[in-house]
Amino acid sequence: MNVRELAQSAIGDTAGVDSLLAQKWVSDRIVELGTVTLAKPLRRLLELTIPATVTAGTITTTQGSKTVTGDATAQAAWSKSLVGRHIKADSQNGWYEIAGFANNQITLTSPWFGAALSATGYTIAPRKIELPKNIRAIGAVRNLRHNTQVKRIMLDDLDLHEPGRTQRSGGPRVFTEIGINDNEQRVLEFYPYADEDVLIAYTGYLKIEPFKGHQEIPNFVDAYVLIEGVKLNIYEHKMAQALDAGNADVGATWGNLAARQHTRWKAARTDFIANNESVEDAKFILESYGSIRGDSDGDIMSARDHIALGWSPLT
Repeated sequence: MNVRELAQSAIGDTAGVDSLLAQKWVSDRIVELGTVTLAKPLRRLLELTIPATVTAGTITTTQGSKTVTGDATAQAAWSKSLVGRHIKADSQNGWYEIAGFANNQITLTSPWFGAALSATGYTIAPRKIELPKNIRAIGAVRNLRHNTQVKRIMLDDLDLHEPGRTQRSGGPRVFTEIGINDNEQRVLEFYPYADEDVLIAYTGYLKIEPFKGHQEIPNFVDAYVLIEGVKLNIYEHKMAQALDAGNADVGATWGNLAARQHTRWKAARTDFIANNESVEDAKFILESYGSIRGDSDGDIMSARDHIALGWSPLT
């Protein structure tokens, strides 16, 4: 069944309802249902790579300047791939976003407000990781280098406990959502940073775009659920028309129908959520990668790992 056909089913014998408007309501209800829960059919197992921190060589800066100059060792490690990452001098707390790289020099988005530096150690870290534009939400996240869960925390909590982001290796162990950028991409920060590239597995949930009349109803939504929602739109629309025309009695009749339909829609929506919500993302990742401790052994991070992998005793 496509959107046009379902809209007509919802209209039924109700006179004076525009078919195109009903089709829009069908589309709106599909998008709504795809947003209220992490529906399993919209889940994808995805990967991203967090680049390693860069610490080679030393830097020289001038207070008030946007230019950072590196020594020969630093210049050999720098490239245009650093644009969008952040740099911090080891002797100072502030992070600066890198806006450009040319002629072996880094250009910052804002002037260097700290004291001028000469031949000082530094760290360049990927503080902002952008997800694909079609990802609406993320579930479980796993560090495939260490084979450990990466836990979600609030940005305020990370800022409270690690305001200067001083750890540049050993991660990541946590992540936080920074927000959505101008390209409508979700932006994450993983912490601590790592001194090697780290492969991350995560479950991403796809966005649902508005549907056109000829498009088929997605198979994870039962038609009856959508019809209950569209009928509520229809009754509310008819009530508004009657009241605008000064027909209070007719408007009240449609209002009563809308009130009863609201209860039916709420029940159908609750059923949909119960039947579609995904609650086993972590297990989904583990199973997809062969239980993790089988096919791909990660770094040994604890005595428990040492015993589990059957290694010889530590000396």
